Amino acid sequence: MQSVNFIGKNLLLRTEVSYYDQLEEERYHEIFNRNVAIEANQNYFYRIDVDDIEENDLRIKTLEMKSDIDAQIHPFHQLKAGISYQDIRYRQDQVDRETIVERFDFENYPDTTVNVIDNNYIDPADQQIRADSYKLAGYLE
Repeated sequence: MQSVNFIGKNLLLRTEVSYYDQLEEERYHEIFNRNVAIEANQNYFYRIDVDDIEENDLRIKTLEMKSDIDAQIHPFHQLKAGISYQDIRYRQDQVDRETIVERFDFENYPDTTVNVIDNNYIDPADQQIRADSYKLAGYLE
């Protein structure tokens, strides 16, 4: 949004405000199952279930404000002054997790052995990224 105003015969005021909000959401979910049955003297089996989840959410917000003034104080002299402010906020949340469940009986037949493996491929400390940036500037000519 921009506004240009003549305050007087020799005075011009310009003001700008802009706001951006960007959101990206990525989702991936896969479920995989496999069953194997082996028949010999005894019935053996092997079953695996894999649950894979990946998520990536990114949000960037930007706010910019700027105002300047031009003054013609004399036909040969001009005065310019301005100020600007910028605020950027960056947020990211990530998940990359895989759960594997194995069931089989060929090691301790007839008992079933169950193994659960939970893989978290992103360190919990790195799952969230938060960053903010601010900038304030001014000038006088």
